Amino acid sequence: MSNKSNWIKVFESNNLITTELLKTLLAEEHNIDAVVMNKQISGYNFGKCELHVLENNKTEAEAVIEQFLNH
Repeated sequence: MSNKSNWIKVFESNNLITTELLKTLLAEEHNIDAVVMNKQISGYNFGKCELHVLENNKTEAEAVIEQFLNH
């Protein structure tokens, strides 16, 4: 059995602040580890930011994100 963790993208945006807020919400309110991959060009805020969670947290994370975005 492999110890490799499977991180998957559950959110993508060009807004780094929203992505970081979602990361904090997942971690602090739902105990879901998340990482932000900032693929923006530094200084220009051009490009995308991605939010990744472990594969086994995908469904719960997507539900939390959907609820956050719809409020």
